[in-house]
Amino acid sequence: MMIAVYATGASIRHELVKSNDGLACVLSEIAKAFSELSRLEVGMGDVGFVFYKVSALAVRTCRHRFVTDPADYFTANDIESLRQLDAILVTHEHYDHFDASSTVKMQEATGAIMLSNLGAYAPLKGRVPGDKLVLLEPDKTAEVKGAKITAIESVHPGKKPIMFIVEVDEVSFFHGSDSGYTSAIERYGGRAKVAFVPVGKPSPTASVRDAVKMVRALRCSSAVPIHGSDKEAADFRDTLQKELPDIQVIIPEPLKTYKL
Repeated sequence: MMIAVYATGASIRHELVKSNDGLACVLSEIAKAFSELSRLEVGMGDVGFVFYKVSALAVRTCRHRFVTDPADYFTANDIESLRQLDAILVTHEHYDHFDASSTVKMQEATGAIMLSNLGAYAPLKGRVPGDKLVLLEPDKTAEVKGAKITAIESVHPGKKPIMFIVEVDEVSFFHGSDSGYTSAIERYGGRAKVAFVPVGKPSPTASVRDAVKMVRALRCSSAVPIHGSDKEAADFRDTLQKELPDIQVIIPEPLKTYKL
């Protein structure tokens, strides 16, 4: 039997969970959302996800679970709530996408494979086991536990920053980091069912117009705006409804579970 007691603080709501053995732990809103994602029924060809902020996501397919650009947003308890983590994907080394210490702790706790651009790879080398650390360079593909992950050159400051496409479990998704548009994306048209695209703030390169161009080039069936303001997300949705009305647009609420 599980007994839940809710405690609300000034900035975050927690859940105190007590098990039969009398031990208790406090679950954050993030952990609760990740736990819900872990219980979501996801079949072959489906993508489940939880968006937190910036470009940090937990993504679930039928047999795999991923975290993208986690920075220092998630605790060990949060990640444990996913019940499984196959890969940590980092697009570049900027603080709102990557934190070396947090990433090392996450990898140690889960045994996940860590894949990143050159800028994030360098501070992890020697701190993450060599067989668990993968350098992703533009136009290169890595296979991890049956998932094919392809890096695409990003238009953004950094040391070889990347975007990526993950193909696994009869489905695929694109993550655009906080990049501007590049014609390199056109080579991957038709390879992503779901596109997580950056729409603006605080990135100096991402914009609504470039996000629309990404979606058009990818020929995806669903698009999810990330890394931007509420207004930019709404502008993106409105623009797609006019220019590409057949594409489903979901403006994600933080820590809400979705399935596509």
